Amino acid sequence: MKRKIYDQLLLWKNKRKGKSAMMIEGARRVGKSYIVKEFAQKEYKSYILIDFFKVGDDIKDLFKKYSTHLAQAYIVHTGDVEKDGDYLYIPLYMVPCL
Repeated sequence: MKRKIYDQLLLWKNKRKGKSAMMIEGARRVGKSYIVKEFAQKEYKSYILIDFFKVGDDIKDLFKKYSTHLAQAYIVHTGDVEKDGDYLYIPLYMVPCL
């Protein structure tokens, strides 16, 4: 499925040359995750997809949704590093280490 946004993502990639990250915001369920995953898979050897969600969203459902794409599920929180089953909890200051 080709979309106009794909061409915009290519322009961003060529202009920034890997020196910045991108955050995509918008209405729910309009295909943002789909197009970003398609773009990342076609244009890069590897990528990190970070899905921000509100407190109260069911985190287990979120990880099930992306389980085929995840090597490790990370949860950013305010405490120390800890492992709980499939989830690795990390403090915010460790996010650049991912």
